[in-house]
Amino acid sequence: MKKKIIQTVFFTLCILFCLSVGISSFFSSADAQLERREVADMPEFVYGDATWGERLNEALTSRTPFRAAALTAKTLLLEKVFHTSAVEQVILGSDGWLYFNDTTADYLGTEPLSAQEITQIVDTLQRMNAYCNEQSAKFIFTVAPNKNTLYPAHMPPRYLRGDDSNYDRLTDALRGTDIPFVDFHSLPQNSAEPLYYRTDTHWNAEGALIAYNTLMDALELPHADYRDTPRVNGEKVGDLELMLHPTRPRAETERVPDYAFSYSYIGRLRSEEDITIQTVNSDGSGSLLMFRDSFGNALLPLLAEHFNAAYFSRAVPIDLSLIESQQADTVIYEIAERNLRNIIDYPPIIP
Repeated sequence: MKKKIIQTVFFTLCILFCLSVGISSFFSSADAQLERREVADMPEFVYGDATWGERLNEALTSRTPFRAAALTAKTLLLEKVFHTSAVEQVILGSDGWLYFNDTTADYLGTEPLSAQEITQIVDTLQRMNAYCNEQSAKFIFTVAPNKNTLYPAHMPPRYLRGDDSNYDRLTDALRGTDIPFVDFHSLPQNSAEPLYYRTDTHWNAEGALIAYNTLMDALELPHADYRDTPRVNGEKVGDLELMLHPTRPRAETERVPDYAFSYSYIGRLRSEEDITIQTVNSDGSGSLLMFRDSFGNALLPLLAEHFNAAYFSRAVPIDLSLIESQQADTVIYEIAERNLRNIIDYPPIIP
């Protein structure tokens, strides 16, 4: 009798263990998707491997069930009680504004580019411009400002803004050259409403539209400006909001142009984050080659609608030999302010 009880208990524990592993795997996988992180592989034991314990801990931690729900609960507690962020990458500003922590160094001015590095960036852009000119292609360079560069008012008071930023110093250096450059510092002057999302790193639909018109004006290309296009309500779940509240993200509303775009994609589009995206529009004119980052996502439909053919690349380093293969007559190089150092860390390929 006693032996049968022990067997029953053992069998029950085995079933419960299997169920817990299955449930844990299910929820850890779902949590990983919500948090946009990878579930670490279980490490194979190798005798004498000093890192095995650390890798095992990482794998078990990444498989913790209900991790996203626990993170959301912790976030709400810290927000409501301590008025601070539970996620290192997110800065909790005032009035619901969120900021990306990777822009803090630019904001504080704690990691300035040296004078030599500014000169290197300018020299690189001059060589890019010269090569584009040799290929009979218009070249234009622009920097997408960090959100706290244009909208610092909602940053926490403990963050003291620096007097001189890499953006300012590069802009000053470019003014003494013939490099075609668009300065987006004045973007907010063109709208009474914020042009960046409160809960996202990037500009919103209206901000992207003004940035697009500014770029096209600088290129001296006649284009539709969409100013009279009717607006409809849209919703956006910000990337910072998703980091902070992975299980209960709150969408913010915006006004987006109600316009039926006629361009189409070449090949399969997985997302706007694809390394390369190609579009065609039989009603468009000219051929575009654009080197971009995530700020280019919102610009893509507007530019794809204008050009007969467009090639958008997120590849690093950027490759100017694409001008010839894509027969581009216009080249746009857009980079986020926080990534300016990449211009010298990953110099472009210039044939």
